[in-house]
Amino acid sequence: MLVEDISIPLIAQVYDWDRFCSDDFMGEAQIDLSKFRWFDTVECDLSLIDPNETADLGQITVNIVISPLTVEEKDVFLQKSYRGVLSEAQRKREKLVQVWKAVVNILLIEGRNIQFDFCNTTNPLDPYCKFKIGQEKYKSKICNRTSEPNWVEQFDMHIYDETIEELEIMCVDRKSNKTIGKTKIDLSRFERDETVQRWYDLDPIGSILLLITISGRQSTHTVVDLSEFTQNDVRNAIIAKYDIPRTLSDMKDVGFLSVKVFRADNLPSKDLGGKSDPFVVIELVNTRLQTHTEYKTLAPQWNKLFTFMVKDIHTCLDVTVYDEDPNNKFEFIGRVSIPLLAIRNGERRWYALKDRKLTQRVKGEILLEIDLIYNPIRAALRTFNPKEKKYFVKNPKFKAALFRATVMQLKEFVMEIISWKDYAQSCFNWHSTTRSITAFVVYIFAVCYMELYHVPLGLLFLLFRGYVYRRISDNLRIPPDSPRIDLKIHKSDANNKNVKKEAQNQSSLLETISSVQDTLTVVQTSLVFITALLDRIKKYAIYGS
Repeated sequence: MLVEDISIPLIAQVYDWDRFCSDDFMGEAQIDLSKFRWFDTVECDLSLIDPNETADLGQITVNIVISPLTVEEKDVFLQKSYRGVLSEAQRKREKLVQVWKAVVNILLIEGRNIQFDFCNTTNPLDPYCKFKIGQEKYKSKICNRTSEPNWVEQFDMHIYDETIEELEIMCVDRKSNKTIGKTKIDLSRFERDETVQRWYDLDPIGSILLLITISGRQSTHTVVDLSEFTQNDVRNAIIAKYDIPRTLSDMKDVGFLSVKVFRADNLPSKDLGGKSDPFVVIELVNTRLQTHTEYKTLAPQWNKLFTFMVKDIHTCLDVTVYDEDPNNKFEFIGRVSIPLLAIRNGERRWYALKDRKLTQRVKGEILLEIDLIYNPIRAALRTFNPKEKKYFVKNPKFKAALFRATVMQLKEFVMEIISWKDYAQSCFNWHSTTRSITAFVVYIFAVCYMELYHVPLGLLFLLFRGYVYRRISDNLRIPPDSPRIDLKIHKSDANNKNVKKEAQNQSSLLETISSVQDTLTVVQTSLVFITALLDRIKKYAIYGS
């Protein structure tokens, strides 16, 4: 601590740190530095006092040594970062301006052979993992009574100092609080904006499966200036790589996807000051990249370029905008999901943000430019293989509205089958003479003139009809060069929908109970119908034969 005048008493204040509220004052003590000799270390017991209280507040023990500094030593000290606490305001100011250099996205999937060397297999452990980068820590959830835990947990950690890029992992048993195994991962060897999936061995036993992605760097050598970026030569090389003559070179590498994230506009405010701290997360199945955070703005500009290796052309690109909070948490703002087959290469366009379910429009839009290059033969052959498993999927929850909609949809499907059955039965029962004669003529014509090659011809007719429908719908589509005008035109409609949604959300408890009763009634009616139908089929099979 740098002291200008030792004749001024030094005040030491003690506080009780509170995570959610303001810190509680516990007392203070004054130290007269003029009574100390230079270069001597003195241990002092200081009694705490409070001007507003007379009770005994305890005491603190400190070691004090005073050393004089020359002008040169003082300048060197001031050039360094703050080693001591100069003042409470200065400490808070230093904490506020601390910005992370990169974000590490970690997906903890599962573990194998998570047990002690001497552990009895009949008494499994309750393992969980601890992660640490610098001073930032994270604790995973606990998997009870298993040596093959399945965590499937995704979280973000931050790199504040580029000299400390080591991820420390420790697997611990909850019951005994003993360490099962641990390992260290050097993050400086990882490629930026690239997801690495790998099993990591723990010392002395066990292994865990992790997906690690480092992105969001703010340093100038990793941010691409898109205004000066030209990728004609790069794009031509990529096109040659995925050309049809090179199909057999690497069958798993289907294509190459580049996403340019320019900016967003008209975002909602999430902070008390009427601003937000937005950043963008881009996901393609298990690959997850993100931009840096733009602070205190509703119209952020990122100007970032991301690249992905496409393994399945039938997947969707998810672009999500979040608001960063001071406690390293984030709040959802909006989301866009773009099928890869619907991408228009090289087209810069605004995308309207939607809610998590992609069913309702929310405030804000984002400007993207996407380019997809792929080998069609590899993509077609990849279609016959199972889809890539997405590790991080939220567990589905029971929702009365979804359950009711599913039951009603099933009911409509069953009723449609019944209507076709009734129509065919009416032809056999001659309820309409014209209808029965027409059905009989069609049947005779099919028996006499129907050939096997007519089936593929019918499929070709359906394919041609779909092509004509696609061309007509493209001609009727609104031009993409004015999407923002379209958003402004429909802004009033979106506001009206939001008002209606808020009115619907204010339903009373009685209405909710009534809705549940109606849903159960529909389920009961459907089950009775299915039971009766199966009973009739059973009786017909017994007595009809």
